[in-house]
Amino acid sequence: MNVISIREKKKKHPVSTEVVLQRLKDRLGVQTNVELSDILDIKPNTLSTWKKRETLDYRRILTVCHTYRLDINRLFFNHTPPPGSHGGGGKKGFFVVPREAYYPYVVNLHDTAYINTLPRFDLPFVAGENARAFQIVGSGMSPKLKDGDFVVGEYVEDPGKIIDHQIYVLVSKIKGIFINRVTHDPDFPGFLRLVNDQKLVSPGMIQMSTDEIVELWKVNSVFSLDLIGERSRSRSV
Repeated sequence: MNVISIREKKKKHPVSTEVVLQRLKDRLGVQTNVELSDILDIKPNTLSTWKKRETLDYRRILTVCHTYRLDINRLFFNHTPPPGSHGGGGKKGFFVVPREAYYPYVVNLHDTAYINTLPRFDLPFVAGENARAFQIVGSGMSPKLKDGDFVVGEYVEDPGKIIDHQIYVLVSKIKGIFINRVTHDPDFPGFLRLVNDQKLVSPGMIQMSTDEIVELWKVNSVFSLDLIGERSRSRSV
């Protein structure tokens, strides 16, 4: 990470303080000044002072970037490729989000430096830069999708293009990551029903607003890793 010297604190940074703080909120997955001030370990009115004086406490910003693995250059220059792009210097394969990375993935969703730390798979049955894999947690979608398997999704830019009864990976800024069959809720416009195929799993249906979806992937295949035979097997969904 290219670090800005703390001795340069009084020099004017490339963009306004308000823009930097908003980008920091976006990358941390928070919405209010109170939440951001808690992370920065300052009083909420300190943020207002920073904005008024057009200054920043770089030491605190750098500490947060180090703790949450954020790239400080993204805060000031915002060079962020689209979610489906590799952004990894020409490396092959597509990014994979294992189950243990669910929470940090949501928190650092817009930080390319973090995304580039994710593992990659290079499989012959997956092509294109708009692919991403997510490991399945739980058995709610069994028998079609099993706990520990990986689904491969194609990036969908507009939640309005969701097709009823198809399986999607939905990344919610409020609820986290879900892999479910999706239908529009006829009783509540703007809301979706996330339905488990396995009816014995509770809850059988989750409601989600399209406004809270920050990433959407249409699942088109699923694969399992055979670690003993060092093989992978795949099937379409």
